[in-house]
Amino acid sequence: MMRLIGRRNPADEEESYMDDESSEQAPAEESNDLLTLLDQLERTLTTAGRVPMTGRLLVDEEALYTILDQIRTSGQAGIRQARAIVRHRDQITDESQQEAARIVAEATAQADAMVAEGGLAERASRRARELLDDAERQAREVEAEADQYAGQVLLALRDRLQRIQALLQEGDLAAE
Repeated sequence: MMRLIGRRNPADEEESYMDDESSEQAPAEESNDLLTLLDQLERTLTTAGRVPMTGRLLVDEEALYTILDQIRTSGQAGIRQARAIVRHRDQITDESQQEAARIVAEATAQADAMVAEGGLAERASRRARELLDDAERQAREVEAEADQYAGQVLLALRDRLQRIQALLQEGDLAAE
């Protein structure tokens, strides 16, 4: 079905929203890469005919909704991936804290053993401090790397979503 872009009918939008909940997911072999889908959307809009004397676009409504559904599906996958990365980062952080606690316990046990063996309290205390400092440094490094990785993935996702939003806004502005 062809549709003039420019003015929206609120009833159509509500109907479209209802259709989104019941629509089937696109097959796995179809490309759901966000940038590819945005290129398809742009191509659909730039190749659309114009209605004489109005400057409005005449577009294939079904094609636009299909692309938008695929973008929505792809965006949801990206969000799920980002959440999984954050969970993974939290898991790494927890593991590094557990490892640090294990190393501290081991250092304390070694220090106690050294003291018991011959009054080497000063040397044992120094070694315990070294082990503790090393464990804390390792935990900070692992946590910093996990935070950096999660931040990079979230920034990339944010950039993609901003490009989608800008494209959609450009379509709305062109239609006015």
